[in-house]
Amino acid sequence: MGAPDKDYKLGSNDGVEEIDPVTEAMGDFGRWQFAMVCLVGSFIIPCCYPVLNLTFLNASNDFWCAPPASIADRATLEQWRNISGQAKHGACRVYDIDYERDFSRYLSIPESTPTRPCKKWDYDRTDFETTFTTEWDLVCDNAYLKSIAQTVFFMGMIGGVSGAGILCDWYGRKNIIVALLLAMSVVGIACAYMPTFTLFTVGRFFHALIYIGVLECIFTWVLEIAGVRYKARAGIGIDFFWVVGWLSLSVMAYFITDWRHLLMATSLPGFASVVLIWLMPESPRWLLSMGRVKEAEDVIRKVAKFNNRPLAVDWSLDTKAILGQAGQVEVEEQAGLIDLFRTQEMRMKTLILYINWFANSFCYYGLTLNAPGYGTSPLVSFTINGLLEIPAYASAIFLLSWKGRRVPYATSMILTGISLLSILLLPEQESAPAKTAGFDNAATIMALAIMVFGKFWITVSFASVFLYTAELYPTTVRTTALGTSSCMARFGGMACGWVALLKAYHSKLPLIVFGGVALFSGIIAIKLPETKGKKLPDTLAEGEAMRTKKLCCY
Repeated sequence: MGAPDKDYKLGSNDGVEEIDPVTEAMGDFGRWQFAMVCLVGSFIIPCCYPVLNLTFLNASNDFWCAPPASIADRATLEQWRNISGQAKHGACRVYDIDYERDFSRYLSIPESTPTRPCKKWDYDRTDFETTFTTEWDLVCDNAYLKSIAQTVFFMGMIGGVSGAGILCDWYGRKNIIVALLLAMSVVGIACAYMPTFTLFTVGRFFHALIYIGVLECIFTWVLEIAGVRYKARAGIGIDFFWVVGWLSLSVMAYFITDWRHLLMATSLPGFASVVLIWLMPESPRWLLSMGRVKEAEDVIRKVAKFNNRPLAVDWSLDTKAILGQAGQVEVEEQAGLIDLFRTQEMRMKTLILYINWFANSFCYYGLTLNAPGYGTSPLVSFTINGLLEIPAYASAIFLLSWKGRRVPYATSMILTGISLLSILLLPEQESAPAKTAGFDNAATIMALAIMVFGKFWITVSFASVFLYTAELYPTTVRTTALGTSSCMARFGGMACGWVALLKAYHSKLPLIVFGGVALFSGIIAIKLPETKGKKLPDTLAEGEAMRTKKLCCY
């Protein structure tokens, strides 16, 4: 990610505090940092649209095999479903008979009558006028194409995770953030005009590659302007802008029911990023890492003045300290991916964290993108999930500050797993169209409560794992560890789309799989060491000294 960690002090219990000349001059977190976090963080809002609008772009409307024109004029939908056998055999096949004749003779057809595949479908357009599911008939034998689209999207995120960090390190945080936001808008609009599913899927790959890069660069920039005591709060605090975007998408999806128009509307806000050219300064820490000391000093002077911390006329940065840090970077670059697996202790931590990053993304996006189908309309489920993010992020900040990292993190994963597995205790519900399903029975209310509880705790977990991972690895491999861990998360996002298809065999099966993975990940996370109040390790030896625990030592 590129964020400097030498001045990152997450607790003061050890009495260790390294002097940071940049923070000393600018202040930990003054008016300028607050204003900049709000300004730059607000562009996380359009970044949530590319991934979250998938809930509405491919919403699963109720569908049925389209009747011949002669039947459509003379029979109700219920009659047509009974005549064609769809009421008994589903909407993918119909009885292989001549429907052009007088259909009254077919009001009672034996179930043994041969069937044939349906070629054309009609859709319930109560909630959504069009989706790409309805436009390209991604149902029955073509339903798997929706999972392919989701898989390709997360493949794009894998490329963006590593590529954006490199670009930010080469060309600066500000330049890449603005460029990627503009590109995100352009690609999103292009996707809205794609004439075929194949071209749309290719466009979504690049949409994902760009959007995840914006998030990574913004997170890095925010950490680099926050002082020692505020990095954790600033890093998790910007997630609240994600919630604002989530809830604003609910409003847009309520009024815009055409998928192409919705994609267009959610792509336009990124163009507002041009204001950052004038309002957002480059990260002074990145400028220092590039040897551009004079430019860094100019930025720091302006920040200090805004924060009512005027500097002396002859003030300048301690170049000896800066050169010392620069010299350390050259040593750090000698470490790499292999060092994450070189020793048994580091290998154990790496494998546990890889599994947990996979599980977090797997469960988070599995519950977020597949919330419809558990008793409420897609819009209601989506909005409830968005509102849950607010107390979840607040709880994450409180728990991490109060009880440390290890116990809150492992507990949140275990609670996610237990809650989702408890779906087995509920009776099986009959499927119903979204427009008629609702809070009409105890089983539906309990299923919704389970989903809400599980979504709350997986959000707490996902908000915590990035910070926890950064604290567990030494400076020499921290960026590599975060990048590869994030890649594991994208594989989880790809897998959740395929698991959602399992509800064709049993309605509870997806939640059972999500719950089992979360429970297993939470149990093995108990082995990770605590990091609260401890100095961040700088060398591989210091990282090795943070020993994993036995599973019995919770």
